[in-house]
Amino acid sequence: MDSNFNTSRPENTNPVEFTNLGDNSLTPSSPDDCSKVTVGLIDTLVPKTGSPSDAFLLPAIDVAGSTPAPAAGSTPLHGESMFKTILNGYQYSAKGATTAPFMILPVNVYGPNEQATTFDVANGIYKAINAGAKIINLSLGGEGSSALLADIIAKGRAQDVIFIAAAGNQPVTTPTYPAALPGVVAVTASDRSGQIASYANRGDFIDVIAPGTSIFSVEGQRWLSTGTSVSTAYVSGLAAALANPCNKSYGSVETQIRQNLKYQP
Repeated sequence: MDSNFNTSRPENTNPVEFTNLGDNSLTPSSPDDCSKVTVGLIDTLVPKTGSPSDAFLLPAIDVAGSTPAPAAGSTPLHGESMFKTILNGYQYSAKGATTAPFMILPVNVYGPNEQATTFDVANGIYKAINAGAKIINLSLGGEGSSALLADIIAKGRAQDVIFIAAAGNQPVTTPTYPAALPGVVAVTASDRSGQIASYANRGDFIDVIAPGTSIFSVEGQRWLSTGTSVSTAYVSGLAAALANPCNKSYGSVETQIRQNLKYQP
């Protein structure tokens, strides 16, 4: 039987004071079938808050039970923070863009629980791919490797799916999974100077490095989120910006990301 490890909920999000930051200004465009891009966000619940960015959300998939909607004004759930960060990553990468031809598919693998199992993560990935996701954001991780998860990822890779995962928020060199599995783009976090952040994993399984801080707005409140989860979401936004399924494979998008954001210890 495959080992079924727990994956803890990642880092917290904190309120900050800014007066000039509104909601992300991107709006989804209506691509034809050829150019449609879907990012699978394997995470917690992503509640709709009535903001314009809700238009990017496809109907959610729950694999670990439903999660009660948070009260208005409460701290954003981790999945919501990553959703906003993917949009920020796209807008930063596609400079000047006001519309974006992609959608985000939220897949809730935590349900009401503090931890997700690798079985639920694998099931969430499977369902996201079946629903058309070609970029899989995994802003989560744990210490245990899973043969089931590795097999799901290998089969997804054979279908030209990109997997982007967080390296972990302990400044150690030990592997974090699924980031350390073959075929996954493992992402660590940089600080404001572009160097690896003090909290970020720096193991030899890491492939790329990206900003580890995200500032976004929810219901008029500005929030700050940090960690390799954030870095992963930024890279997923970049992948969506680079994707052009009519003219190039997702594998070529992954190659660009690995070259342009390569982590060099």
